[in-house]
Amino acid sequence: MELATFSAQLSGKRGVAVSTINGIIELYPQLSLEWVMLGRGNMFVSEEKHEHLTTYAEVAELKNLVAQKDEEIKCLNAQVRY
Repeated sequence: MELATFSAQLSGKRGVAVSTINGIIELYPQLSLEWVMLGRGNMFVSEEKHEHLTTYAEVAELKNLVAQKDEEIKCLNAQVRY
């Protein structure tokens, strides 16, 4: 990932792509997907939960949430520009 892209994502000028989140979870599987995506819950998954794979329904739900948040960010950025 380009540094400018990552910087724009951190500053909120650009939404965080699902591929970025996937990369984070692949590098740090001990991180809770809910915490990474929503800032809720425990930062780390329990050992018991870590053994189970996230279901496709959970992934689809989180992808949908990311898309909604991306759209919300676009709208807010448009409001700030005017």
